[in-house]
Amino acid sequence: MDLSMATKCKVQAAIKQRQQQRLEEQEQQHPEQQQQQQEDALAAEQQLQQLCRFLAENAARKKRQRLKHNYALDSAQPLLELPTPPAAANSNSNNTHDMDMLMAELHSCHTSVDTAMELVAPPTAAAAAAAPRDSILLKIRHQIFERKRQRQRQLAELMQQRLVVWRP
Repeated sequence: MDLSMATKCKVQAAIKQRQQQRLEEQEQQHPEQQQQQQEDALAAEQQLQQLCRFLAENAARKKRQRLKHNYALDSAQPLLELPTPPAAANSNSNNTHDMDMLMAELHSCHTSVDTAMELVAPPTAAAAAAAPRDSILLKIRHQIFERKRQRQRQLAELMQQRLVVWRP
């Protein structure tokens, strides 16, 4: 039996409307579930904020270690040797830029938690809050991947210039 396109659309609209009505009825009948969803959304936002803070602290710690290591190498290196290549100077500015990006992510996590606390009333807010959280996590993973790729590229350049000997 073939239904016209308009009939199909009407049937789909009626199905969606009925599903929405059922959802609203469930929300009215189960306020404790709604409260639980709000608590879950709040906990998820707090975990995201902790993750952002951890990543920022970890990046800062690694930067401090790298600077200490570079300072130790610079102070131990005689003045007559070759100066550092421009690629190394660019990598330091890139790393500083990465730290700025992480701090901006941390700030956006903090502001998203504040706005989520204000808007947690409907359960749809939990679904809406999950999308930015996933987006932020994806950005953080991408930044980590890009940094790893950049370090590998820099190591390859140094090996090519014979400034570093690769020892696996």
